Amino acid sequence: MSSRLLTSSFILLTFLARSTPAATSQPAQASAIAKIVQNAMKTEHLRAVIVKVTHGDKVIMSQAFGESMTGVAATTAMHFRNGAVAFAYLGTLLMQFVDEHKVKLDDTIERWMPTLPEANKVTLKMLANQTSGY
Repeated sequence: MSSRLLTSSFILLTFLARSTPAATSQPAQASAIAKIVQNAMKTEHLRAVIVKVTHGDKVIMSQAFGESMTGVAATTAMHFRNGAVAFAYLGTLLMQFVDEHKVKLDDTIERWMPTLPEANKVTLKMLANQTSGY
C-alpha cells in the first residue's frame, strides 16, 4: 500500500472519529462522508470503497462506491482482503488519541465495552499489540 493511500485513509478515519454526529443531521453527515470518499477515490485512484460509519448503535451511513471488477458494482455485502492493514490504521489512530490525551494505553476497555469478559483487565495497549486474548 502506498504511503499516500495510507495517509488518505488515516485522514478519513481521523475525520470520522472527530465528527460530531449530534451537530448535523444524519443525511448531511452521510453526504459529507460520501464526498470525502469520492474525492479520496479520485486522488488515490481507488477502484472500490465500502464504508460503514456508526455512532453508538446508530448507523450514520453504509454505502459502497465504485466497481470491484470492471462492470461489477461494489456492494456493502462484499468483502475485500486488506492484508491486515487495518491494524496499522487503528494503531496509528490510537496513538494520535494518546498524543491528544483522549485515552491512555493503560486504559481498560471496560469504559467502552463493560460486558466483555475481563474488560477490566484488558488495556488498549494489549489490543493494539494483539496480546489481549480476544
